[in-house]
Amino acid sequence: MVWENKTTPILTGNMMGIPKIYADIEDLHILADAYRTRLSFEGSTFLELEMTQLEPLDMEQVNAMNTDINTFGWRYIPKVGEPGADLSQPILFPMHNEPKAACLGSGKVKWTESTWDQNPMQFYIINALAELPIIEMKPAILMQGREILTEARGRVLK
Repeated sequence: MVWENKTTPILTGNMMGIPKIYADIEDLHILADAYRTRLSFEGSTFLELEMTQLEPLDMEQVNAMNTDINTFGWRYIPKVGEPGADLSQPILFPMHNEPKAACLGSGKVKWTESTWDQNPMQFYIINALAELPIIEMKPAILMQGREILTEARGRVLK
């Protein structure tokens, strides 16, 4: 699941099989050595992210992040007026990273469970993710650059 705060990437991503939904995503707040943001819906925060102890990566390390990534998605269009799907298919969707700069640091993730009243379309997704145990925290990466979905290389998996 990918949360976005712009309509175009949500619509195009969903059409291509990348599950995207809307959230209010705050700009990064920088205080001392901490970068923070939060995701919310209609004023109810459901995810808080924090990154501290940032160490810039050198250009050789940044350039090593210039890679292709295969993303798995699912295109689904429900039938109208009856159960089932008009379209349901797995998708392989290659992406390409083009980093300009990056930092490595420590990250924190805080989920807050939602109710139907707070977020009727997403509460069950948020709550399922909030229930997952965090087994181990790996270093967090803050990257400036872009990530490109390469539509021409995407394909339906059989």
